[in-house]
Amino acid sequence: MTSFRQLRADLLLVSPIYCSEFLRGYSELLSGAGVRHVSVAGAGVFTGSAAEARMRGHALAGTIETYRLSFESGGSMTGRFLVTRLDYSGDFGGERTYTLALESSGAVVAA
Repeated sequence: MTSFRQLRADLLLVSPIYCSEFLRGYSELLSGAGVRHVSVAGAGVFTGSAAEARMRGHALAGTIETYRLSFESGGSMTGRFLVTRLDYSGDFGGERTYTLALESSGAVVAA
């Protein structure tokens, strides 16, 4: 498992507007409709794990894969994500750190 120093998850829900009401000067959001989207950003220290190698491979290939994300609070979420950003940094002779961003593709289940 990858260890994150910092992890942030945002849930974005965009609902369509009921057009006939919009034309009367106001809009009404429809419950249960629209687009659900989860963005996750994290940062950590590379440990050389197999999970990190797989994630790097997914980022370079642009593949959507299933991830189980665990948070320090004990919660987790599982879903299919695309690695949209993977940045490396580090000093000569020091530890290598990374930041990453994941975007959901399909349903995400919180546990």
